[in-house]
Amino acid sequence: MIVRALGYTKDCKEMNGTWPAIYVQKARVLDITEGVQEGGSLGANRGDISMYLFNTLRAGMGYADADGKWLPKKAKNGTTNVLVIQNLNAVGKNAAVITNSDADGAIVNIRPYVGAKAEYFTVRQGSNKGDIVALGDFDTEFISGTLNLADKELNAVDGTDYDLSNVWADTPMYFQNGKDSTLTKALNTFAGGEYLQLAVELSGTDVKSNSLASINEWSVASTAGQNNQGTADTIGSGDLQDIKNGPSLFGFDFEEDGDAIDETSFVLEGVDSLDDIKEGNVVYVFAGSNDKITKVVVGTEVVTGKIKMIKSSGKKVVIDGKTYKYASQELSGAKIGGGIATGKCSAGDDVELTLDGFGYIYDLDTTSNTADDYAVALEVATKMGGIGGNSEIKLLLADGSNKVFKVDSDVFADLSLPARAAELARAQAASLVNAGGTDFNPVAYGAAPLVNRVIVKYGVDSDGVIDSLEIPVQKSATNGKLAKNGYLFSEEVKKNMMILNVEDSFASDDEDDYSAVKYDNLVGEDGLNGSYVLDGTEMAALVLIDWSTTDDVYGVLTDVASLEDDKYEITMLVNGREKTFNTVEKPFMDTATGQWVTPNNAAVLKSYLYKLTFNKSGDVKQMLEATPTSQFGLPVVVAPAKQNTFGYDFVQQITVGGAAKYGDATTDDYYIDGNTFTITNANGAIADPEGTGAYAIAKNCTVYRWNTTDLEFERGTQTDLKKYLKGKVVYFVDTVDDDNNVYDIAVIQ
Repeated sequence: MIVRALGYTKDCKEMNGTWPAIYVQKARVLDITEGVQEGGSLGANRGDISMYLFNTLRAGMGYADADGKWLPKKAKNGTTNVLVIQNLNAVGKNAAVITNSDADGAIVNIRPYVGAKAEYFTVRQGSNKGDIVALGDFDTEFISGTLNLADKELNAVDGTDYDLSNVWADTPMYFQNGKDSTLTKALNTFAGGEYLQLAVELSGTDVKSNSLASINEWSVASTAGQNNQGTADTIGSGDLQDIKNGPSLFGFDFEEDGDAIDETSFVLEGVDSLDDIKEGNVVYVFAGSNDKITKVVVGTEVVTGKIKMIKSSGKKVVIDGKTYKYASQELSGAKIGGGIATGKCSAGDDVELTLDGFGYIYDLDTTSNTADDYAVALEVATKMGGIGGNSEIKLLLADGSNKVFKVDSDVFADLSLPARAAELARAQAASLVNAGGTDFNPVAYGAAPLVNRVIVKYGVDSDGVIDSLEIPVQKSATNGKLAKNGYLFSEEVKKNMMILNVEDSFASDDEDDYSAVKYDNLVGEDGLNGSYVLDGTEMAALVLIDWSTTDDVYGVLTDVASLEDDKYEITMLVNGREKTFNTVEKPFMDTATGQWVTPNNAAVLKSYLYKLTFNKSGDVKQMLEATPTSQFGLPVVVAPAKQNTFGYDFVQQITVGGAAKYGDATTDDYYIDGNTFTITNANGAIADPEGTGAYAIAKNCTVYRWNTTDLEFERGTQTDLKKYLKGKVVYFVDTVDDDNNVYDIAVIQ
C-alpha cells in the first residue's frame, strides 16, 4: 500500500512483476524497509509499520504517464520534486539541538528528546507554521550519570564509565532541569559529582571528538534565577491527592491543559503514567525557575535478600550477586539529596532495599528481626491455675490480635541473672513477676489485671511455647511527629515495627481498646503521644495513646444535610475538590464555649474554614471553626499573626469600607502583590501594622471565594489574590505549625 501511494501502481510497467515480490523489491530500492528486519512469512508488526511510514516521509511522490513510466510529481515552480512530507504540509530541517521551546510548540510530544541533536520536520504553512511534527534521524544518543572530575568520566548507574576526555573543553548548549539557558558550558567548569545527561556520539564507551551536542544538568538545589529546583521524597497518600487535586507534587505545580495535567510539559521516568505512582515509591521532582515541574523520576523497585558483602567502606551492598550503591553518596554532588546514610546494615543481614528511579538505594530496612516478636503483655497466670492450667501469658500482637501462650519454666528464672537486674525490676514494676521473686505474679487469672501494660520482646520454640522473654526499657514521649525521613521522638524508626493504638490509656488490659496501625498511615502525623522500645538505636515497637487514624482536613462547607440522632452528611471543598463525609453525633463545636451547637445552615455554610477530625471508621467526630471567632459566621477582627485555638497562624483579615481595616476606607483598594504576602493599597503603602514584613504564599496555596450570587463557596485561584479586593474580607491560614509564615489556605469572603 505504501509503495502504491507513492504512485507505483499497476499502470507502471516496472510494477508488472509477481505480486507481492515486486512491491517488496521496490520498497527496498526506495529505502522504505531501512532499519527493519524483514519477517518473511511472519509479516510486519506495528513497530515495523511505523518504521516503514517514517522512512517514507522523504520519498518522492509520482504517477504513471500514458506510456506506463513513473514520473515525479512537481511543485508549483515546475522544477522541485514533491516529497511525501511536503504533501503532508511539512518540511524537513537539518539536524539541530532540540530545545525546550521546540518542545513547547511541537504538535507531538518531543519533551523526552530535549537536548538531542536530530533532524526534524515542521509545519510548512498555516497557524502552526514552524511547529515540529516529527523527528528524523538522530545524530546523538543520551548518556546519563554523575560527573567524575578526576578521571574525566561520566559514571552511569549500571557501572559503565564513559570517557569524556575528547570533549572535556567543548562548550555545547547547556540546560538546567530540561530548561534552556542562555549559557554554554564546558565539562571542565563543573565542580564534580553533578548528575548530567549528555547528548553525544559514542565509539564503545568513548565519546567521539566534537560530538557533545548538549549538557543537561539535573539538580534540586535552588539557585536564584536558575532552573534547578525540586525535591526528593517517598510518596504518601497526601502526595497522591495533591497530584489529583493540585495538580502539584511536593509543592511544585504541573502545567495544565484545561482542567487536566499537560502530559507533554514534563518528562516522566520509571512509570508509564502519573496514575501508576503508588505510596512508598521514591520520587524525584525537578522544576524550573517558574516552579513548574519539568521531570518526575519514580523508583518502584524493592529488593529483598541477604547481604553477602559490603564493599568500598560501606558504600556498596551486594545482594544475590548484584551491587547496589547509595543515593546519598552517588547523588550528593548533584544535590538531588535524600536517601538513607551508609552504615545501617552488616554482611549477613536480611534487608529490604527501596530503590530510587536511578537504581540507587534510597531507603534500607533490616528484616531479620520482624515486628512479630514484639507484643504488649495483657495478663499473666500462675503455675498452679494458669490460663487453662499452665503458666501462661496473654499477649497483644503486632497485627492487633491477642493470643495466650504457654511459657517455658526457665523464662522468668533467667531474670535472676545479675546482668538482667534492670529487666527484673521492670518486670516487677509491671507485675509480670511478684515483687519478691522471679516467678509469675501469684494472682489467679481474671482476678486482677497487670498493674501496668508493658511492651515485651518474645521468642517461641518449635511447639509455639515462649522460650525467651525480654522486657526492654520502656520509653515515652509526647507531641511527636513521624517525619518522612523515618524519625519520631528524635529516634530512628523501623518501618516494619509493631505499631498499636490504644484508646484513652496504656493502662487498659482490654484487647478491644487496641488496634494495629500501618506505618504509612502515620507518616506526617504530628501530636503523637505514646510508649515505645528500642532495638539498638532504632524504634522497634510503639503504642500510641488515643490517636485518630485519619488526617485532619481543612475545608469550607458547601452543604449540610441532617441525618438522625444529631448526625449529618456534610459536603465540603477540600484541596479545591468537593467531598462528602458522614459525621458522628454532635460534630459542630463552638470554639469559644467548647459546647456542641445545632448548626444554623446559612451561618455554618459561610463560616470561613473548618478543621475536621475523624474517628477510626472515617466519620467526622468533630468540626471546629478554624478561625479565632466565638460565633459561627460572625467576623471578628484578627490581630496580625495571632494564634488561634489550634495553634495555627492567621494573618490579619482585611475589610475595606468596614470596621476591620487598615488604611482609608474610602480610597484604598487592597490587593496581594505578587507571590509574597505583603498586603498593599492602591498607593503602594504596606498594610503591616506590626512591622513583621511580607508573608509568603505557599506554592500550592488553596484559595476559596464566597459566591455572593449562589451564596456558597467555590474554588478560587491565586490570581484572585492579586485582584482588587475592595469590600472583601480575606483570611490567610497556615495549617503547618512551623512558624515560617508560609500560608497554604486563603479564604475570600
